[in-house]
Amino acid sequence: MSSFLQDVRYALRMLGRQPAFTIVAVLTLALGIGGTTAVFTLVNGVLLRPLPYGDPDRLVLLLNGRNGRLSTAFSPPNYRDVTGGSGVFADSAAFNPTTANLTGQGDPQRLAGADVTPTFFSVLGVPILGRAFTQSDVAAGGQVLVISDGFWRRQLGARADAIGSAIRLDGKPYTVIGIAPPDVTLPNRPDYWRPLMLTPENLSDAQRGAQWLGVVARLKPGVDLRAAADAMAVVANRLSRDYPLTNRDRVISLTLLHDRIVHDVRPALLVVLAAVALVLLIGCVNVANLLLARACGRTREVAVRAALGASRARLVRQFLAETLVLGGAGCAGGLALAYWATRALVALGPESIPRLSAVTMDARVFIFAVTITVATSVMFGLVPALTATGGAFARLITSAARGSIGPAGSRVRKALVVCEMSLAVVLLIAAGLLMRSYRSISAVDPGFSPDHVLTFNLALPEAKYATTIAVHDLISTYVRRLGGSPGVERAAAVVGLPLENDFNISSSFTRPGEADSADSPSAGVRVVTPDYFRTLRIPLIAGRLFDAHDDERGAEVVLINQEAARRFWANQNPVGQQLRLSVNLIEGGRNGQKTIVGVVGDVKYGGLDLGAPPEIYLPYAQQPLESVTIAIRTRAEALSIVPTARVALAALDRELPLAQIRTMDDLVSRSTAQRRFTMLVLGLFAIVAVALASVGVYGVLAYLVTNRTQEIGVRLALGAAGGDVVRLFLREGAVLTSLGLVAGLAGALAAARGLRTLLFGVSATDPATFAGVAVLLVIIALAASYVPARRAARVEPMQALRMD
Repeated sequence: MSSFLQDVRYALRMLGRQPAFTIVAVLTLALGIGGTTAVFTLVNGVLLRPLPYGDPDRLVLLLNGRNGRLSTAFSPPNYRDVTGGSGVFADSAAFNPTTANLTGQGDPQRLAGADVTPTFFSVLGVPILGRAFTQSDVAAGGQVLVISDGFWRRQLGARADAIGSAIRLDGKPYTVIGIAPPDVTLPNRPDYWRPLMLTPENLSDAQRGAQWLGVVARLKPGVDLRAAADAMAVVANRLSRDYPLTNRDRVISLTLLHDRIVHDVRPALLVVLAAVALVLLIGCVNVANLLLARACGRTREVAVRAALGASRARLVRQFLAETLVLGGAGCAGGLALAYWATRALVALGPESIPRLSAVTMDARVFIFAVTITVATSVMFGLVPALTATGGAFARLITSAARGSIGPAGSRVRKALVVCEMSLAVVLLIAAGLLMRSYRSISAVDPGFSPDHVLTFNLALPEAKYATTIAVHDLISTYVRRLGGSPGVERAAAVVGLPLENDFNISSSFTRPGEADSADSPSAGVRVVTPDYFRTLRIPLIAGRLFDAHDDERGAEVVLINQEAARRFWANQNPVGQQLRLSVNLIEGGRNGQKTIVGVVGDVKYGGLDLGAPPEIYLPYAQQPLESVTIAIRTRAEALSIVPTARVALAALDRELPLAQIRTMDDLVSRSTAQRRFTMLVLGLFAIVAVALASVGVYGVLAYLVTNRTQEIGVRLALGAAGGDVVRLFLREGAVLTSLGLVAGLAGALAAARGLRTLLFGVSATDPATFAGVAVLLVIIALAASYVPARRAARVEPMQALRMD
């Protein structure tokens, strides 16, 4: 230990004598270590950190579906039979995301929440301040609440007497009986949880096709995922046999709750982590090159120490002590950089990244930073240490006389530059593919015009608007008033706005002469007021749009989109055809034979990267739902109409809030936010990688110019022109660049396969991207080569020839 401390003290003295070298090396390492640590912090918080529930590795989310499409939604009777008849669950719970209007606490607010079965919190294994739900709460009518920690602090001021207080939701009084821990965010970061009231009608076999419950369960001890999946298959087969109309060919499966939460974001985060790891490698290579260059000035020192009896192992240990000191300083700077970079990543990260707000630097992150510091310090220090101390003693003495580390050192430095260049090529191609992919998806026509469109949600409480007539009258009156307001071109209401990923209503349907069966065609269902298509500028393809005559007394009518027409009425005119939906959206809603009166353009409802699904549109007057989205096309900036919308609503009902106020431009932007985030982060790392690789090329050629000064002098003395010398060193740079390009392109071809899930509209082996990156790297590398080449051409022959 004492000898190691002696080596460290000596290393500090040596590094202190060369502050410029030390600063550059530490900054390079800090950049690589800091970037890698920041991204690992993100990956750790989102992907690696266990869910904040009891024994989270045994929590599963149930899935079911048909025709290759799996959903988290179950019908109540299927939920009962699957969880009760499989024998693999210690307990289970159902939940249904809801919203409610909060009144009596200042301005009315729209809250996100969930109705859950009494077992919900015990299945998650989380403690509740106060108490959780019981079956007696359900029997008593369910007028109790568990509120989130965030709501408790934000709305109730974290009052100690919050438990037992009354809160009005949708006009009904609820008593707060508990406060959930801050980490409980299932489902969708709710503000409150209420008891789920499953009636005998909900659980009847007639409701087998009504899929609306999410199901979370806890596996019994000793039961693994494979055994649970086998049990799900047995239950699915039994339900398919007993209830073929709704359950034939239905697949029931399960996945770990954690895996389901991070499923969509895992590939992008792993790609970003791999990218920043490449940047760290490039930084290490650069530092290794710097150390090799520094070793040129220490050959006499090494030779003297070797002559005095120092073994090669002792000399290598001294070099490694210096690299560990550099690595330690780089780690300290990297952690500071990682702290700020993590905050930036969290701030810039899209809302679609789950658990993003809980990302912090914890003990695992510090252990990771220290581990990569030690590993990289040894890695970038061992090569120059072995190179500088290698070879026979006599050759070491000769090298000391020349002040260089000989041909072996030059070859190593060139190999390191080729490695740098190849890694930079891989990163730049990955960034280029993501950029082209983002351009492709940004150019996709969503099927509507998003500019100058304001949207917000509006929900009418059942306690106050108990009939469909009351619901329809308020919504239709409000939409009509908005449409006539100054600055408003058109206004409409819709149930199922484009790109609202939390909306998913679909229904099978039958055509005349068909019986309802498991094979009946299915389509998404949207409910709209007549001006919806003009408001969003969705084109009419055939027939007509809805009008004022399509009301509660008029004939039942629908519109379909082009995809539905192509899929279900191929080679015939769908206008005038009839269908009957299998699902009745609301109690009292009209559910007879409906006539198709028009065909409208396809709209990208699920996402710009997804094909338009078949859609059926119903007139709002015939299906007046209490929760709608209002869409307003404005003549000026969309958000400028918000005060007008508030005033118009307050004139009808002062207790109704506007919720989730957004523009359609925002919704379109959010649909590509995750791709944009990945592209920007990867692009930033690619720029850093190219800059470091260019510095490496410059450094090697500058080193060669210094080592070959006498040779250059001889060439010039014998009549070589300056241009000949420039071309000589440009050829050196071109050779290094070419080797790096070849290796990098090969590596990029192998790595591109991991990008396929993140690409849209561009091949993972896109020739234009590969060619563009090659040309760009050649230009940058030659520019980096030109500076030392020009310096070589300006060498004075006589001065060079007099050098020892």
